Amino acid sequence: MLAAQEFFALGALHDPYPLYDRLRARPVQRVGDSDFFLASTWDAVLEATGRTGAFSSNLTATMICRPDGTVTPFAMGNPGDPVHVLATADEPSHAAHRKPVLVKLAVKHLRALEPVIAEIFDELWT
Repeated sequence: MLAAQEFFALGALHDPYPLYDRLRARPVQRVGDSDFFLASTWDAVLEATGRTGAFSSNLTATMICRPDGTVTPFAMGNPGDPVHVLATADEPSHAAHRKPVLVKLAVKHLRALEPVIAEIFDELWT
């Protein structure tokens, strides 16, 4: 089990490599006594993302670390709720969302937007 406050401890912030070593040694760990689990290696993440029947991409909650060290969820929506769009929807909704977006994210479209983005940035920065 991994205590959530270990991520934010001064030692881990100044030198995260001992924490990384521990995470790699146990690629899937429960965070505290919460319902959150951490996949910390490439293989563990690939396995989880490939098993959408068991592991949803829906962002249903975010983790809140309390001062006493406990971890609680902040609910964000149930699987299938309309808040789950391209980045967090499961198939088949993800594919339906992705198709029209990919056309607009093609390199030639993004390059065409660069001058507009630069102009807006300069204006806002000034």
